[in-house]
Amino acid sequence: MYLVTKSPAGRIDAIGKGIEGWKVGQRAALGWFGGECGECEACRRGDIVNCPNQTITGITTDGGYAEVVVAEARAVAAMPDDLSAEDAAPLMCAGTTV
Repeated sequence: MYLVTKSPAGRIDAIGKGIEGWKVGQRAALGWFGGECGECEACRRGDIVNCPNQTITGITTDGGYAEVVVAEARAVAAMPDDLSAEDAAPLMCAGTTV
């Protein structure tokens, strides 16, 4: 899934094969936590927050300051039309972290 944005909030520009439930043009926001490996000991226990192989936006994958962000669908949340990108961006980063 591709988000064309200069913050972690924007509109979906393209959707990869096999991705369901999203549409081009839909508003979405990218969280700080982008996923887990699913294979390490922590993941097998269901403790994904302590996965040593996490996908972290802006560190291990494209971040919010990129012109085009390529994100895994599981790291993206739908964003309502009445929520501004300026209000959504801090929620997706600090809100997810806290």
